[in-house]
Amino acid sequence: MKKSLGIKQMTAGRKPGGLGILETVLFLQVLLAILLPGGNRAWADVNASGTANAPAELFDAFLYFADPESAYLKAIPASLPSGMEDHALGMTVLNALMAGPSIAGPRRIFPESLRVNALFITGNGDAYVDLGSEDRVFDDAIGEYLGIYSLVNTLAVNIPGIRRVKILVNGSDSGALGNHLDLGQFFTTNMRIVK
Repeated sequence: MKKSLGIKQMTAGRKPGGLGILETVLFLQVLLAILLPGGNRAWADVNASGTANAPAELFDAFLYFADPESAYLKAIPASLPSGMEDHALGMTVLNALMAGPSIAGPRRIFPESLRVNALFITGNGDAYVDLGSEDRVFDDAIGEYLGIYSLVNTLAVNIPGIRRVKILVNGSDSGALGNHLDLGQFFTTNMRIVK
């Protein structure tokens, strides 16, 4: 019998239905840095008095999108501010992944209607990602396979505190993204499908 991790357990202490203020600000900063020309430059933070602080250090993250020429994933670099705690960084990379690639070429994997309900990271390196969807996300096994490893690779490669990832759909591990692969297990990185 499969156990289901309830959404209340995953989001304890968080407001239902959305990102926290810090996560939203960080996500918008990352999105602007990716989309604006010269987005790889260091960001200047502005303090309460309106004067600029020293630029933040950046690190190169990798987001994994579909390669339009093959049934592989393609690693796309993105510069993110260093020093974020694991949960904030995880939500930032997941939201960037769901937004789709910022450059021509690679394809988005997840539909725009899919949302990240919650992310929970345990002290032993297990991450639980709850995705919200009313409909089946993938029609074929290859799309579902690429989607799972796009998400898993994006989290585990960029966040040292994550060893493996469990994907939930609407708070349940018995949910399916496309009914082709069993979500009742933890997934680890799969770099063999990255081209």
